[in-house]
Amino acid sequence: MFNIHEEAKKYENYVIDLRHEFHRHPELSDQEVWTSGRICEELDKMRIPYVRVAETNVVGLIDTGRPGKTIAVRGDIDALPVHEEANVPFKSEIDGCMHACGHDTHAAMLLGTARILSEHKEELSGKIYLCFQKGEEIGHGARDIVNYLKEQGGVDKAFGLHIAASLPLGLISLNEGPAMAGACKWTLKVRGKGGHGSMPAASIDPIKPLAEILLRITSLLVNRMDTLEPVVVSPCMFHAGTADNIIPETAEMAGTIRYFKEEALDKTLALIADIADKIAASYGAAAEFTYSRGDTIPVVNEPAAIAVARKVAGEVEGLTPIETPKMMGSDNFADFVHAFPGFYAFFGAGFDGPDGNLPNHHPKFTLDEKAFRIGVEFLTGCAVQFLGEEGPHKKPRLRGFFSTGGISMDEGQREAAIHRWFGLWLEPQETDLETLFTPDAVYIESWGPEYHGAAAIAHWFREWNCRGRVLRWEIRQFFHKGDQTVVEWQFENRMADGRREAFDGVSLVRFSPDGRIARLQEFGCNSTRYDPYRNGPEPEFSGEAPRWF
Repeated sequence: MFNIHEEAKKYENYVIDLRHEFHRHPELSDQEVWTSGRICEELDKMRIPYVRVAETNVVGLIDTGRPGKTIAVRGDIDALPVHEEANVPFKSEIDGCMHACGHDTHAAMLLGTARILSEHKEELSGKIYLCFQKGEEIGHGARDIVNYLKEQGGVDKAFGLHIAASLPLGLISLNEGPAMAGACKWTLKVRGKGGHGSMPAASIDPIKPLAEILLRITSLLVNRMDTLEPVVVSPCMFHAGTADNIIPETAEMAGTIRYFKEEALDKTLALIADIADKIAASYGAAAEFTYSRGDTIPVVNEPAAIAVARKVAGEVEGLTPIETPKMMGSDNFADFVHAFPGFYAFFGAGFDGPDGNLPNHHPKFTLDEKAFRIGVEFLTGCAVQFLGEEGPHKKPRLRGFFSTGGISMDEGQREAAIHRWFGLWLEPQETDLETLFTPDAVYIESWGPEYHGAAAIAHWFREWNCRGRVLRWEIRQFFHKGDQTVVEWQFENRMADGRREAFDGVSLVRFSPDGRIARLQEFGCNSTRYDPYRNGPEPEFSGEAPRWF
């Protein structure tokens, strides 16, 4: 398997440069025309096919051509209506628009991950969907991509990563179960009776009841809700009036409810509606309460996926997995993990300094760029793990020897040494009979292409023509069982006079963490000799070895 850490380091500057480019050219939700086009340019350079979904979503596909699992990696790409105040050389060139939530880094890191996986797809199996999502900030894009993935047959795992300066560099939050709240948008309008500011008795002022409703509904957590069940009611917009001497006809406010359980949302909506109706009526006005539920549901991480993510994080240099309290923020990546098993994580890019740990959406939002290599390494590592750690095409570095039980030949000790010891290495080199006698010098290419199932047929082998003989070692079939590998092999010695000896056997191998053979057990060996002087012409060799399992 390729060295993920070194690959992430190799493309660190590539990712940083892309992030700067995206940061200078932010685009608001559903307007990511330049951004999606730039992403497509990079995918074209990598020769990764892609489709546009609902205009500015881009979904690339790395297909290894071998059966296996299918995964989806998501990075959102939209910016915010924020005027940037950060003092950086790659400051936004679009007035009133800024990547204040780190989506520029998500797009850049996903492209870096795509580049690594694409370059090493011959060492992988299955399919990888690269999901560049539009419109996350307004709850768009995710369901379009999820529906597209379902049309393609779905995925086995979906995962994503969100950067945060509020977490120190090197920390990643990996929580099982509920991780981010759902968000229900609501609007509350109070209708009164307009009039002149000097004659309030002749009017019904909608501002006073709406202001009272605002204060009452924000106290719900203290007075009417279970304090152990997180719910946040946030009125964030309040509009009324057009002039300083006109009592308006209506007043309106809007906001969100953040929640984890549908039952808590149901109760909150009912309480807001009841409070609004009664307070408005006490002023002689009427309340109209509307809401849109289900647009952004809670993010719930699959425990099995989190276990893999924690393992990967523990192997990434400079990254430490932690658990954090559930976040009341929302992200429609929830649609991915609602449709498919997977996880969503926040990882740190904060640094020491006055602007080093600002919250997302702040006009001075700034990140430590050392985090980007960490993010790429983590995403790539998760992709490799989810595609199948136990897939037979994975190539651990193997070094060790298979014993065939000490079978000897009459032609002497040197020939017998060939039959007693066979070395295995993933990087074959040319050798000759003299070096073949030294087990440490034996290099044999043995691992074949992956087949989805219990076993794989290996078709790579190396032949040596020495002193009129052809010596061949071939792995015929193997599969993984837990932390062990069952290998069915054949060794063949063809001599110039037509004699042939073939040895068929099965070895049980366990590897140590550094890839060396830690345990070896032979549990089957056949020996077949053929002499044309005694037996007549030999039938053509079929290449079929006996099956031991």
